[in-house]
Amino acid sequence: MTSFLPSDPILASAYLAAGLHDGFGSVESHANCVRATAKHSSAPAAFELERRGTEYWVRMLTSDRWLSESIEGDVLEGDPLDELLEEELTELGWRGKVGALKHFRDAQKVYVFEHRVPDASPLPMQETAALFLIAYSKTFHELGDMNSGAGDA
Repeated sequence: MTSFLPSDPILASAYLAAGLHDGFGSVESHANCVRATAKHSSAPAAFELERRGTEYWVRMLTSDRWLSESIEGDVLEGDPLDELLEEELTELGWRGKVGALKHFRDAQKVYVFEHRVPDASPLPMQETAALFLIAYSKTFHELGDMNSGAGDA
């Protein structure tokens, strides 16, 4: 991916917000996606806001099995990820319900945690999507080994 302001106004808003968020390392963009690396993770991980048709999806990705399993363990033993995400969104000023978590390993053998960004929101979609990307970072920061590294991952 390259770093440029996306022409999609929703992705552009998320790109600018991600650049200001201290939980991210590098921030890059592509025609349909904004990608930010996780800071201080024990293994490489990234957060994305991706446009698929008319929908937007926020996701955390890692190729590291142990990092994924450490997150899964915390989620199984504690509060559901949906509730943790809603709490972070509430702290950021968003009100509503998040959809169901999707967690899978994709064809490239990358572990993916993702939620669709709801289009029914009291805030404009540009603001909602940017808040979801930041809330995802804040939610995962507290899970598993996402906060045990020494720098950008």
